Amino acid sequence: MYKKSVRRAYFGISPHLWPFAAWRMLVAWAAVGIVGALGAAYVGGADLNPLAAAFVGLIYAIWVAFYLLIPAAVLAIFDLVIVRRPQHRPAKYNANPRRVDRQSFTAWAGYAATLSTLFGVAYLFVYLNAFAPHRSFQRLLEDHLLRFAIGGAGAGLGVAWFLNVLHNRIPTSTVADHLRRGAFLWSVTVAGFATIVLVAANATIETTVLPGAMLAVIGAAVIPQLAVTPPTDLSQIPPPQLPDSTPSAPSSGPSVPEGGSGEGARGDWRTAPPPAFPSQKLTHKQPDPGAAPGTERNRSWITP
Repeated sequence: MYKKSVRRAYFGISPHLWPFAAWRMLVAWAAVGIVGALGAAYVGGADLNPLAAAFVGLIYAIWVAFYLLIPAAVLAIFDLVIVRRPQHRPAKYNANPRRVDRQSFTAWAGYAATLSTLFGVAYLFVYLNAFAPHRSFQRLLEDHLLRFAIGGAGAGLGVAWFLNVLHNRIPTSTVADHLRRGAFLWSVTVAGFATIVLVAANATIETTVLPGAMLAVIGAAVIPQLAVTPPTDLSQIPPPQLPDSTPSAPSSGPSVPEGGSGEGARGDWRTAPPPAFPSQKLTHKQPDPGAAPGTERNRSWITP
């Protein structure tokens, strides 16, 4: 966290203010943890109002931020007075390159919430006819459908985060490995949460383990196929080479002479040797009886 906060401070106001960058990260994680805990309690069966839980989570996050602001200010003052920071940014604090193989939290949360909501409608209908025939279907939807949606979105966010962490530690280069990892993490997350709720809340199997197991199997088969980001940057892969429409040079095989085979010259005209022209010889003219004396040794170029 120290190195990450110093890097952010270098790109911000001053490297001496790294405690405030760390303060921002701690406050963000505290807010996520508080809201996540309240959401897990609501999905697990606690009688909470979702809007009230979000408001309480915001209040607690502000409370944490206020009490963490004091040590952040003290550390920033000590860093400014004691530590000698270089004027230039060291290479180890350069910004990390943008990753294109990170899982999208929005995609995972959206697809997981949608699938969980549809599964909740179907399961509540089956639950109504099998385990609670005396209850109203509309009342079941009002009490439990939002729990399915929030629980699915939370599970999707958790799986996406775990996939990113696992890819940093053990990178993979194939989409199939990412799909297997996503399916396994989804199954473990949903089934594990259902088991924890069964033990902690002393609930019934048909309201915890049974829907959890079914959603784990269905989600493992569907959600990774929709939400997984490929582990490689597809934009950097060159497109496949299309066949060239221009004629290529003939091969260096035996050529067919012009006029052969009855279809004209089809030989290797690019690699064929140049044509042989007639040779020229230096000869002497025969003496002409009517010529002037002294001209019988005139030379000329005569082509035979």
